[in-house]
Amino acid sequence: MKYIALIAIHVSLLIVFYSTVNQLYEHWSLVEESVFYGIFILILSIYLYSLRIGRLYFTDDKNLLAIIGIICLSCICAFSNMSGINILQYLALFMIIVLMQFSLYSFDNAKMIVPAVGILIFCIPVWDYINPLLLSMSEVAVTFLISNTDIVANIDGNIINLPYGRLEIA
Repeated sequence: MKYIALIAIHVSLLIVFYSTVNQLYEHWSLVEESVFYGIFILILSIYLYSLRIGRLYFTDDKNLLAIIGIICLSCICAFSNMSGINILQYLALFMIIVLMQFSLYSFDNAKMIVPAVGILIFCIPVWDYINPLLLSMSEVAVTFLISNTDIVANIDGNIINLPYGRLEIA
C-alpha cells in the first residue's frame, strides 16, 4: 500500500509539472550536444531511491513549512513557465521534489532519502546559461594577458589573430 501511494504521488507530480518535465526530457534527448547524461542521472537517482525506500515510513504529522514551500515553489514554477524562464522552472521543480520528501516522511527519514533525490540537481542543464559567462570571462583574461606582453595581436571578440596563426577562445 505504501508503494502504491508513493507511485501515485510521483505520477501526479509528473502530470502537474508535465510541461517542465517535457522540456527537460527534450533537452536531455539532444544526444549530439552531449546532454544525454540527464537520463542516466535520473535512472541513478531512482535506483538510489529504491534502495532506501524499504526503510522509510510515512509520517502522519505533515511538515507545514515544507508544504508551504511546495505551494510557493509551485507558483514560481507556474510563473516561470508562463514567462519562459526555463532554469527557474527546473530549479523550482527540483526544490519541490526535495521538499516533498520532507512533507511525506519524518525529518530523520527524509535525511536518508535526500542524497538520492539531491543527485537530480546534476540533471539541470545549467551549462547552457553558464557557458557564455565563462567564455566572456576567458576573453577578458586572455585580452588582459596579451595586452601586457609584447606580442602583436589583433583581438576580435573570442578570436585572436597572431602573426603566426589564429587562436579561438572556446
